[in-house]
Amino acid sequence: MKTFRLTASRSAGTVALVMTDLRSDQTTVRICREDELYPVSETHYADGANLFVDVLDLMDGYGPAGEPVGAAKETQIAAKASSITLRTLTRRAQRLASDGTGIGVRFQDARDPWNKLARHVLTSVVRPDDGPIIDVRKSRNWNRN
Repeated sequence: MKTFRLTASRSAGTVALVMTDLRSDQTTVRICREDELYPVSETHYADGANLFVDVLDLMDGYGPAGEPVGAAKETQIAAKASSITLRTLTRRAQRLASDGTGIGVRFQDARDPWNKLARHVLTSVVRPDDGPIIDVRKSRNWNRN
């Protein structure tokens, strides 16, 4: 079993994903640079690496490989830094991707990422035995919808 926490660097603009294996007590760190933090970063709005995709992979049982804590000075600093919640990061991403009104109109995938992550947890972790949704046709105009 592993524990996960996010730490944010105020000076470098990076977010680190600190993963601790409770059985072996080994800690690994995956550092996401500023250009990998779409849409958390103010400067990077392209379809590149995404911190939230990494979090979803971890929920599904996969995940980014991390470096051991003693590998670099950055990993030691990230492992000891204070945590930041995923909800705070998603709210910040939504605010940065919006046009100032709080509505993510510039980027479709930045609209309310916290609710999307919570919905993914509900369907994949809490209720994994539910059947697939196959009846999606609600009206005659389903092609236009």
